[in-house]
Parts: sequence; structure tokens; C-alpha cells
Amino acid sequence: MNEKNHIQSYEDDDAFEFNIAEWIAFFWINKFTFFKFMSVAFVIGVIVALVLPEKYTAVATILPPQTTNKSGMLSQISQIVGDFSVGGVEINELYPEIASSRIVLSEVLNATYNGKTYLNTFIDKYDIDTDKGSTIVKENILKLIRDNIIQTNVDLRTSLVTLIITANDPNLAASFANEILNQIDKYLRYNLKNTASGQAEMINSRLESVSDSLKTAEDKLLSFKESNRTINLSPNLQLTEMRLLREVEVNSTVYIELVKQIEVVKIQENQLRPVLNILDKATPPIRRSAPKRKIIVMVFMIFGFMLAFLYTKGLPAIKNIVIVSQNEKR
Repeated sequence: MNEKNHIQSYEDDDAFEFNIAEWIAFFWINKFTFFKFMSVAFVIGVIVALVLPEKYTAVATILPPQTTNKSGMLSQISQIVGDFSVGGVEINELYPEIASSRIVLSEVLNATYNGKTYLNTFIDKYDIDTDKGSTIVKENILKLIRDNIIQTNVDLRTSLVTLIITANDPNLAASFANEILNQIDKYLRYNLKNTASGQAEMINSRLESVSDSLKTAEDKLLSFKESNRTINLSPNLQLTEMRLLREVEVNSTVYIELVKQIEVVKIQENQLRPVLNILDKATPPIRRSAPKRKIIVMVFMIFGFMLAFLYTKGLPAIKNIVIVSQNEKR
């Protein structure tokens, strides 16, 4: 039994060796065909790799907000960006939506870069057609930015937000990324300040109303006491006095509470700290991120090899099929 197994293994080894020798012979016989196909593919790959426009990628990193102040400042931020939020979403998960929002990108495009706006810079760098009107041009640039230039990523483990900008100029990529961060910070600061100011105005309005009510109640109590010197002798007068005192006390309590609230809002407004915590600002990349020229050439050469293989193996098979079919017809 063992001898049979040994014999069978030897036969398999011989067959394997025969197959390798057959393939070596096949490639040797057709070496010029493979050389021609792969040479043509190499030349085409080099041309394509050189023709494709160069791209550079700049990266900026945003730290997650401090969780210790979540109930205060961050709750206000969540209210501010409520249009972007879906119940229970953290503010760092909203940064990507804010970064690509129309309001932020519009402010970025109006900012200055090398003596002109980013809008005009993109028109020049990307050959944007300006004959269709300023509105359509701006919409086309916004679409270009969202589709091909701006990318964001939120690390689920660390909550770090990465802003990735890819452009055909390294300085433009880095500057554009930093300007987006600047406009996000301005947007959040402006809305936070407006929220605090709105709260202060509302409380001040309510405070004026309560102050008038308190003054009226105090005047009523004073007038009542001046008109009634013998309050202790009349139960009705005592009851009236209690009601007037209670009205003064209620208005006084509300007034004191509103004064406390307005002071708290003023402190929050005056001590407003930066919302956007930037870990790393974008710097101009030294090396291009695309095109990957070596990979492109290698892909074309592999494709040329496959075409050569199909040509040398497939063409004879097709010829045999054609000859057999012709013979059968005869």
C-alpha cells in the first residue's frame, strides 16, 4: 500500500515538473509577443501618469470638546447647530457637517488668499467657466469643493476630527484647510455670543416688567399702611396687609432670581472661550498625494501582460474553433 502511495506521489511530482517546464517553454517561445504588449502598456502607463494633474493633501486635526463643561457651553452649542444634529449627536460629530456647510464655505470663499479671494483662486486654478453667471459659478465651485476637495473623518475611538483638503497646489490646500477652521471657529463664537446676548435681552425685558410690578406692589403696601394706622384692630385689614405683603414678596423673589440670571449670562458672555480646539493646523505638503505614478505604470504593465497572454493562448483556440466549425459545415 505504501509503495503505491510513493509511486503515485512520484507521478504527481513528474506531472508538476512537466507543467512548469511547459509553462517556461510557452513564455520563452512567446517572449517577443509579451515584450511588445508590455512595452506598449508601459509607454501608455507613463504617458497617463505624467498627464494626470498633480494633487496635494493637507491635513488638520481638531480635538474633541471638553466633556467637563458639557452641561453648560456644549449644550448651547448643540442648540446652535441644531439644524445639523440628530438626537444625541456629539458636537465633534457635527464638525464635518459644519465644515462643508454653505454658510461656512461661503465665508471661506470670500476670504483673501494671495491678494485675491479663494473664489477667484479656484476659478483660476481649476479653469471654472465664468460665462454662466456668478451664482452658477459659485454653486459649481461649492460642488467641486464638496465632491473633490474636502473630506472629514471622525475617529470613533479618540473622537478626533480630521479635516483633509486635496488641491492642485500645496500652499492652497494648507491655507484653505486653516481658513475653514478659522470660519468654523468664527461661526460658533458668533452664534454662541448671539445666544448669550439673546438670553440677556430676554432676561432684561422680564426684569423691567418684574421691577415695575414690584414697585407697584410696594407702593400699594405703603399707601395701605399710611391710610390704616390701626391694622391690628381689624381682621379684614390684617388679611389685606398679608395679601399685599405676599405680592411684594413674590415679586421681590422673582426680581432677585432674574438679577442672578442676568449676572450669570453676562459672565458667560464676557468669559466666552474658543469652542474649536485645534490640535494640528494644516501645513503645505512636501510630496504629492496623487497621481501614484509607479502604481499606474505597474497596473498598465499587468494589463499588457494579460492581453499578451490572452492573445497567445486565446487566438489559437479561437482559430481552432473557427476551423472545426467550418469543417462541420462542409
